[in-house]
Amino acid sequence: MSEESSMTPPWSPVFDVPEDDMDWNDVLDIDVEHDVKETERSSSTELFLFCCNGETADQITFEEQYLRRIERLRSNIEATTCTELCTQIYGLYTQLSILDTDLMMRLFNLTKMNITNVEVPGQMSAKDFVSTREQIQEFFHFIKSFIVNFVESPNEEETHSLLNLVEHLHSLSLHLGRLAHLPATTISNCFSRNGNKCPNSVYHVFHLHLEIHWELLEASYLLNNRFPELEVERLIIYAGADEDTLIVTDICTEYMTILIWDLCVLAIRRFNIIGLPEYQRRTPFPCTCVRELWIQFYHLAEDRHQRLSDKPFFWMMIHDVVHTILEGQQYTIPDSQWDSRKFRVPPEYQCDNKLAFCWWMLYHLTPICCFDTSGTNKKSNYTTCTMLLRHSLSKERELKEGTRRFYMRCLIEMSELWETNIGVIATLCDYFCKKLNDKFYMASLGLKEVAQVSQSPMEWLEKCTARLNNKKGIDQENSFYLFLRVLAAQLKVGQLNEPLVAWKQVKGRFFSKFHERRMMELSEIGLCNFTSLFITLAQLGNIEDVGGRMVDLYDLLNIDSLPTNKINPILRGMFALVFLYQRNNINFGYIANKLVTIFDCMCRQVSTSADNRSLHQKHWDAISVYLEALQEVFENSPSLCLSESLLLGTGLCQLLPACGQNRLRRILGILEAILTKHRTTYEQITTAEQIQDTAIQVRHLKSMGDTLWKIIYPFIKTHSCTNTPPSQTADVAVCFTLLALYIQPSSSNISGDVTSVFNFFTQNTGVCPNIVVSYLIHLLPNHLLMDKMQTSQGDLESNLIRCWFQCTLHKSSEDPEVQELTRLIFKLKSMSDVLQEIYPNDSDTSYLSHCPSIKFVKALGKGFYKQEMLKEKIAYRNKAQHYFESLTKFVGHAMRESGSMEIVRNIYYKVGHLVKYCSPLLYLKSKSDCLLPGLLTLMILPSALYSGGQKPLPSYHLPAVKEYLHLFVQGIGKLDFQKDQYVQRCLTDIVKHYLSRFPMKNISSTSTSNAVHPLVASLSASFAKTPSNEACSLRNVILSTIRDQYLMPTSAILPSTANLSLQLIVELFQRTLSVPTLAKDGLLLLPTLLSMMIIIDSAPQHGLLILSCRYMLESCKKSSRKCTLLSSDRYYEEFYKATHHVSAHKMY
Repeated sequence: MSEESSMTPPWSPVFDVPEDDMDWNDVLDIDVEHDVKETERSSSTELFLFCCNGETADQITFEEQYLRRIERLRSNIEATTCTELCTQIYGLYTQLSILDTDLMMRLFNLTKMNITNVEVPGQMSAKDFVSTREQIQEFFHFIKSFIVNFVESPNEEETHSLLNLVEHLHSLSLHLGRLAHLPATTISNCFSRNGNKCPNSVYHVFHLHLEIHWELLEASYLLNNRFPELEVERLIIYAGADEDTLIVTDICTEYMTILIWDLCVLAIRRFNIIGLPEYQRRTPFPCTCVRELWIQFYHLAEDRHQRLSDKPFFWMMIHDVVHTILEGQQYTIPDSQWDSRKFRVPPEYQCDNKLAFCWWMLYHLTPICCFDTSGTNKKSNYTTCTMLLRHSLSKERELKEGTRRFYMRCLIEMSELWETNIGVIATLCDYFCKKLNDKFYMASLGLKEVAQVSQSPMEWLEKCTARLNNKKGIDQENSFYLFLRVLAAQLKVGQLNEPLVAWKQVKGRFFSKFHERRMMELSEIGLCNFTSLFITLAQLGNIEDVGGRMVDLYDLLNIDSLPTNKINPILRGMFALVFLYQRNNINFGYIANKLVTIFDCMCRQVSTSADNRSLHQKHWDAISVYLEALQEVFENSPSLCLSESLLLGTGLCQLLPACGQNRLRRILGILEAILTKHRTTYEQITTAEQIQDTAIQVRHLKSMGDTLWKIIYPFIKTHSCTNTPPSQTADVAVCFTLLALYIQPSSSNISGDVTSVFNFFTQNTGVCPNIVVSYLIHLLPNHLLMDKMQTSQGDLESNLIRCWFQCTLHKSSEDPEVQELTRLIFKLKSMSDVLQEIYPNDSDTSYLSHCPSIKFVKALGKGFYKQEMLKEKIAYRNKAQHYFESLTKFVGHAMRESGSMEIVRNIYYKVGHLVKYCSPLLYLKSKSDCLLPGLLTLMILPSALYSGGQKPLPSYHLPAVKEYLHLFVQGIGKLDFQKDQYVQRCLTDIVKHYLSRFPMKNISSTSTSNAVHPLVASLSASFAKTPSNEACSLRNVILSTIRDQYLMPTSAILPSTANLSLQLIVELFQRTLSVPTLAKDGLLLLPTLLSMMIIIDSAPQHGLLILSCRYMLESCKKSSRKCTLLSSDRYYEEFYKATHHVSAHKMY
């Protein structure tokens, strides 16, 4: 409405008097002035026309529009009061006291003429339309003033005058016609955002009809109120009713009946052109003025009923209309009863879906027709609502889901505005409890409509809670969830006045619907709906009462015989109930005991059904639901003192060993979260100040900690020693270590003190290195734990270095976790002292870039050689041996258990460097249990080599031996092999067993790649121009062994490996740059090689011999010792003996 003319010709004026004391006669009383020359209207008689604000596409909201409308009504209604003795109507001067028959007829005829002028298109402008409508309203203002100021007790002549007025009013209404009969074009074009400035004649015709119908109703109200005994002719013919009288005294009810039916038929015509998706968005009001007319009608009816209790109130009239529409029978009026001067009720109409229309109309009328002018909620209309429910939910009617959803949305709107109605709750309960197994699905909406049976328990609870507090998502919910919203709205309204009274009245009805047979009938969807219902009820009533009943009903089902798709909703539902208890700080021990019983049973089934994959999968699905919910319970608990520990079933002991890797990872991740929550909660409680019942909470947490030790820790210890435990195993082990700082297990069978736990995961060679690395990365930065361990074991750093080195054997140095652990280990003081030998600058971190373990053993070996005093050497050796004291055991375990070529290669590579640089630290002749013999026996000279081929070497060991054997030989070469028979034997055995196992490089090839024989590589130090005595000595020993084992002929027959030996010698000579070294080789090998030349027949072998001899002879010539060599009696004597021995057996 515009600010200038906000209201249609409404009721009579409202003064500042209490509503209960207000009388319509007094309201419309006119203060008559005696100046008959006064022709101007006073400001108090300002007229108000309907002024449209467009189509009402959306439902009105009470807060935004309705209150403002009512307040403007109360403030502007005085404009209908006429305070003049004389006024000008249609240019005729008329007095209130004088209204004869002729004048009355002229005025009504002029009014009819003006109506006709408005209805004729194209003759008037917008301004003329408004002016004409104002003149007609001035006329009605005069008529109402005349009625109010008429004598209170009229005589016969005056009564005749009143009857004449009634006749003219009826004649005018007949001339105007009914709203229900307006053409469709008029209805469809009746609204305009421009209000009364609209030039369209259709707009003004429609709004003129609204104004006149309201004025007729108000005039009839005043007549009835002033002259209740006035008998007039009946205006209505009721279809299908036998009227025994044509005279009535209640003309107002007649006009009200006509108008309300016309408004309803307008709504029907509008309803017929919209579809189900538009029911909520499109209203029964073609424009805002029609909505205002409904509001005015509602208040007039309510005020009339308040003063005259026998008169129908608004919702009673609506009920009669709805009842008539639902009957659906179109009555034909007999000719004998037909009267063109009477209005038919109901008028003719065609409604496509009568039941849906009634819901639709009631839905949109409810928010605008349930408050008085002060905003107070007045009356509800559950009578009509209940009638509609009975029709909608009857067994004979097939109700589609889309329609059912709309009905439920209607009930939500009404329930929020009206008081609680137990009958509505009972009707809906009976209906939906029978349909729990229905999917309530609309195929047109796609996958969004599928029941969300996979949602987590917390999400389930949150959705149920959201339905109690807001309307978010209401458009996407099915009819069952909308029913829960209705239930919530009904019970919440009742709790405002009398908490739990409404709940006590309905709980018996809900509980009685479920018993063992009914629970067994529920499908997966049914169980989900059942759970949603009871979780909603629990929040509206007594939580423990509903929760206990819900769990008892679940208990009627035999879990062992149920399929997985039924077990999962039960578990989720019970956990959702746990969360609700938790939220309200209620102990849920009863529910926890039921849950853990189910869980332990399923775990037993899993542990015994490894061969039955389908059964195994069935129980695993349910177990996953349990464990994920268990994690949520712990994470959402503020104190862990509401029986959370009862959910940690002993079934975990059976479940964990029966799980595969992927499932085990999930479970261990959940257990880690539980342990972390437990520890942080314990720390908060024990460190916080002024916490009530701290001792009780600590006792609860210690009991829970003891449960965790008993159920989970034994498996973690066992599984960490397997070959491929998941990384989460280390995380859980870390949690138990930190837990041991505060809580130790009560059982004597579990070593749960922090030192024992830490030592197990760091010093036990059986623990998987992957676990150890992750374990240490987590714990080394923990200063509290490290201080504790330093106190309990003095040499902590040495143990950590030993542990780190063993881990680097198993994992690549490029591994991110190994790099992080290395960074932490290299911060230790003991490690810094070792690295000072090669990295004196503390800021130098280049040792972290590549293979830091090799740099560590280099620094360790260099540090040993720097020790001058024997005592210092002994002390240094003892400390170094502590770093590697369990190395043999670790390597043996790793090589036995690991089938990975990469791991074996890494072990040979790093242990080989250890032997190369630290062999004096690893070997002591006087100490039988030193490390070197064990490592050589394990890695280089295993018993399989001496078995004569009966026990072959592992296929994945030989490549590693071939690649890194030279490191071991070079390390052995640093020992005093000339005086130590064991070392000599080791070198001899290495040459004996490995010379023939690997091919030699082709002499014609220039490639130095992988074809280099490991024995050649082991002598690389002797290739230099000035080799060390140590390198030369090692070369001499190896060549002597080759000569004695592979070059000495037996009975003029060369050994089968002679050719390989000659190739090795030639390659050595080719690589050697030192002439004196080659000269020494000549003294060692020349007699043997010359003797071989006598007996060989093979051209390739002959070529190798010539080449070898040439190298040696040329070196002898260049050597300062060549004369001694050539004149040596020993040389000739040896050559003679060799050749004589050979020639004696040679056949020429």
